[in-house]
Amino acid sequence: MRVASERITSDLHECGCSLGTKFMAIGFGISVLYVALVSGIWTWEFLWRLPWTVLCAFGGAAVGKWFGLVTARIRLHREIDMLVAFQATLPALKV
Repeated sequence: MRVASERITSDLHECGCSLGTKFMAIGFGISVLYVALVSGIWTWEFLWRLPWTVLCAFGGAAVGKWFGLVTARIRLHREIDMLVAFQATLPALKV
């Protein structure tokens, strides 16, 4: 019961930051590679398109944070459903 309580508390406090950071790095890396392949590395066009890569990084962070929050809520609801099902199988206490 204590382990389930810790998991529920962990899922309630999940903010999605870890997954957001990973998605931010992936978004930035993919966008820099794309800009480098389209315009070349040692060109002015590459430098002018770098702000676009920062926007892609922030977009990736937002998607990752949202995805982290959604998966935490799904885990939370699943854990609560398992606890309710477990409680239903216990014999009733006689008072």
